[in-house]
Amino acid sequence: MLKKSTLFVTLALLGFTVIIGCNDVKKVGPHFKKGQIIQKKVTLKSNLLMMFPNSDNKSTEMILKIQVLDVDKEGNSQVQVTVDSIKADFLTLGRKFNFDSDVKLDDKPQSTNKTLAGQQEKFNAAFKDVKGQQYTAVINDQGKVIELKDFTPKLKSLACESAKPDMLGGDQVRMLFTENNLKEYVSPVLYNGVTPIEGEKQKTRAPGSIFVPYCPLVATTKIYTLDPKNTNPAGEIEAPFTIEMAEKQPTDSPYHTGSSFDVTYCNGEGKVFYSAKSQKIVRLQEKTTVGVRSSSAPPRTDKDGKERPKPKIEYIVDKLIEEL
Repeated sequence: MLKKSTLFVTLALLGFTVIIGCNDVKKVGPHFKKGQIIQKKVTLKSNLLMMFPNSDNKSTEMILKIQVLDVDKEGNSQVQVTVDSIKADFLTLGRKFNFDSDVKLDDKPQSTNKTLAGQQEKFNAAFKDVKGQQYTAVINDQGKVIELKDFTPKLKSLACESAKPDMLGGDQVRMLFTENNLKEYVSPVLYNGVTPIEGEKQKTRAPGSIFVPYCPLVATTKIYTLDPKNTNPAGEIEAPFTIEMAEKQPTDSPYHTGSSFDVTYCNGEGKVFYSAKSQKIVRLQEKTTVGVRSSSAPPRTDKDGKERPKPKIEYIVDKLIEEL
């Protein structure tokens, strides 16, 4: 049995080595090469669970082109992210809307129902300018995203400004471009601010966040279990993680504008997959449950005057980021 002072745990999953027991942590991050181009596919789904099935069921798929603009002597990389294509679907109470950036709007069949046709136009408007939007991320030699910058004007308004998004597609777009997601698209949150948990040699904690429609932004904490022995049949090392609602929540986020729900709880789980062959993180997948309640609904009482419990309302959010 090796003594603690000489116990070396190689975390190939992270792209760096952590030396445990001698108070020395060395991190060697992912290596980008100038001119390198990476493609990633993002799939984000949300489903609102309440008394009506399929009352708010959203699915968005986006292809990103990530080009390495520069790598300096310290190993800091600048990467430009471009939205190459986007597809979206929205199902609500029997009405279905869809968008595909690769299909001309004039070629899409139009509904004969004027109300539905008008709603589809609003849905189209939310997505029609997303293709081609760009931003730049600066990533240090440990894989941590230290800056997001050079947003195209449209993307900046989606990601940063406080206007309440239109619920016919606007909130769906907003979910894609939270600061947390913009970072994870280029470097998984596994790298972004990871700190070891005292007494837990193979566990680390990292900050995150999630946005669901009608709600303020929710700050989260991801707790990763990092064990290089955890390898699947495909030869990928898996790092499972859990998601918790952070103790401290933001109070001045742009996402508070127009919020009609309060968040009561948030939890989830996921995995990051690392390919030892290509030495890359190839996939991140997670499922998060966000419990909400109306912030303005008056209390309900039964016939005896006793307050009735508020109906349980949950958002289930699935996220998948995979390298193509």
